[in-house]
Amino acid sequence: AVFQIDSCQYNVEEDLWHAQVHATDQGADLAAKYMEYQKKKMVESNIILMFGNLLLEMGEYARAETYFDTILNSSNPNDEEIACIFFNFGRTHQLKGG
Repeated sequence: AVFQIDSCQYNVEEDLWHAQVHATDQGADLAAKYMEYQKKKMVESNIILMFGNLLLEMGEYARAETYFDTILNSSNPNDEEIACIFFNFGRTHQLKGG
């Protein structure tokens, strides 16, 4: 559920913020679009590389880097897979803040 803030006031005596909110369905459309995007991405993606991308989305950067390195060195990736692996090495480096 998505909530919209109607008002927000600080109560000095209670040392608390009081917020009035109401539920909206604004996020439902965005969530549906995101789910459709993810489904499309899964259909178009290489299943082997998808696990590494999941690790990146979970913030498991070191594990993702190790996973991509393992795929590169232990399997026989085609040219497109090699390009994706190196792209993901760069993405991992960027996400780690390096």
